[in-house]
Amino acid sequence: MTDLVQVVYISRATFKAMPASGGVEPHVARILQQSRTNNPRLGLGGVLYYGEGCFFQCLEGEREVVDKMLAKLKGDDRHKDFKVVLQRNITERQFTDWSMKYIPTNATVKGLLARAGYDRFDPYQFDQKTIEDLLTTFRELRAQADRAIPSHAAQPEVRANESGAMPYVVAGLVVLVCAVAVGWFVL
Repeated sequence: MTDLVQVVYISRATFKAMPASGGVEPHVARILQQSRTNNPRLGLGGVLYYGEGCFFQCLEGEREVVDKMLAKLKGDDRHKDFKVVLQRNITERQFTDWSMKYIPTNATVKGLLARAGYDRFDPYQFDQKTIEDLLTTFRELRAQADRAIPSHAAQPEVRANESGAMPYVVAGLVVLVCAVAVGWFVL
């Protein structure tokens, strides 16, 4: 049996945000492209959310690989104030076919935060319930995106070769989730 873990960490970007190109901030797009290239060979997956200068990222994979990635991420100068906010053993991945997805700020996430009493995306203020609710929301957005993809486009080869612009566009959702991507720092 494999030793799978799920880790969520948060951090603050050290770069000055630029206007989004194709729905994604350019620095974040480069991170995503790196992750999507490197994570599959490492057996890592997850989701990245970037908002208001903060990253919220969920990584999933074998414990040893995730631990090595976390150590690498902690030393990356593209972010600071790195903090693990959730770490647990899992029996199956929640983001199985996502080498790294990105979810831009959208109405669903803003609504969740408003209901939880937050007026902006600041993961350093979130309680455990909000962190869990964000993960649930990201899984639901994934399901919506999967339903919106024609069956011929849902083949694993298509997902593994996503471009930075990601072909999954659902009601303003252009690309996908959790705080600075798992493999975003993989060289």
